Amino acid sequence: MAAYLDQQLVGIGGLSVDPFTHASTGRLWRVYVVPAPRGQQIGRRLVSALLAHAALHFESVRLYSDTAEASTFYLRCGFTRTKDA
Repeated sequence: MAAYLDQQLVGIGGLSVDPFTHASTGRLWRVYVVPAPRGQQIGRRLVSALLAHAALHFESVRLYSDTAEASTFYLRCGFTRTKDA
């Protein structure tokens, strides 16, 4: 999925079947917004659109973040931390 601002690509994000669980779980991938328009809710709207699409296909959605900044962003979007078994 892509996000545009004034006809310019400013963000991307992906969604697929989570390869580490079962087919009813989606995985959010590589949500990224270019630095200049950050703070304008583009990332949050992109995640919301991805989750709306995911709701049509999956029972739940997971993601993995490897930076503190990404973790903080996803927590603000309503995700919660889990411990994998």
